Amino acid sequence: LAFGCMLAAGLIGGSTVRAQTRILAGISLPEGDFAGRDSASGGYALPGFGLGIERTTKFYFGTDLGLSVLADYQPVDGSAVLRSRSNISPGSHLSTGPWILIWPMVLLGYQATALPQVEIYGHVLGGVLFGASPEMTVDEGGTLYTQNMALKITGAYGGSAGLTVAHRYHVDVRYLISRPEYDINVQGRGTSTERRSLYVTRTLELLLGITL
Repeated sequence: LAFGCMLAAGLIGGSTVRAQTRILAGISLPEGDFAGRDSASGGYALPGFGLGIERTTKFYFGTDLGLSVLADYQPVDGSAVLRSRSNISPGSHLSTGPWILIWPMVLLGYQATALPQVEIYGHVLGGVLFGASPEMTVDEGGTLYTQNMALKITGAYGGSAGLTVAHRYHVDVRYLISRPEYDINVQGRGTSTERRSLYVTRTLELLLGITL
């Protein structure tokens, strides 16, 4: 409904400027508990990278509306996991996969000209997080314990701000937040245990982009 109203306003007023598709890539920095090293709530996430695509249209009075999908790859600090978990025997070896985060979002905001050939913008973002927790395997002297990958879809929100140069090049900063609860399964020595764990997921994205 909001999209239809804004499109109508732009067409009636002759103010629809342009639609654009852009590719974004850069650094994804874990924040808060997601980067924490606490065995109970920490995600042990390390800085990773993000890659995304975004489609936006500038409407009446510089209003922006669009869709964004950003995928993050966050490595895990395996040595910190070993140090902090007392139930893992000293001298054990740990192999771990990454956190995989996919953020499909609707964005709404405002874009304005700051200097010739330079525009600034700000957006609010709302959507979902498709999250995959890291798979981990601990080798305790030949005995293997495996924490399987868990998948979760949950609501997400955030904000972004940035600038566009020559209608083509972009510098974008965004902060994304979600609160997924993963059903974690651990197997080893012929047994299987499950637990539900909340990992408050916050990332600061520092991105560069180009309009296609």
